[in-house]
Amino acid sequence: MALEPSLIPLGGLWYRHVRGGGDALGLAPGDAHGRWQRARVVGALYLADSPDTAWGEFYRGLAEHGIPPGLRMPRDLWCYRADFTEVADLTERDTLTALGLPAAVPNSTQWPVFQAVGERLARAGAQAVLYQSAARPAHRCLCVFAAALDRLTPLGHEHVDALPAPPRGMRT
Repeated sequence: MALEPSLIPLGGLWYRHVRGGGDALGLAPGDAHGRWQRARVVGALYLADSPDTAWGEFYRGLAEHGIPPGLRMPRDLWCYRADFTEVADLTERDTLTALGLPAAVPNSTQWPVFQAVGERLARAGAQAVLYQSAARPAHRCLCVFAAALDRLTPLGHEHVDALPAPPRGMRT
């Protein structure tokens, strides 16, 4: 690959929803996969820069698979404090292009090329990948690799029984 992404420190507050009563730091089962990894290869969890972005990703994923959102309720919306030292910053279009990655679309058809890059970055020691949300392009998400979960501190959660309104600026 022609360009290695910048590794940056990253902290602050990040958000994630899990099924009601679920483990705040629980990883997806072995057959699961996300934009940046496959669980059988590299474990990870996904965070968002705001509660609205977390809900946007929730709605986006369910819409892609035709799952009524009410079937995935209740949820717990967790807040985490992050303290990373080596996050691959993939928020810039030029960096994605140099890595051979297309602009993100809000579906999983293009995930294999992203997974190859994410898994390579995890093996090379990146703690996480910072990227543009597919559901809310003006916002950021963070794929945290399992080896760096100790860099996250769960601060607490809100139990959500009723579906929140879909956030503004969302695409599915």
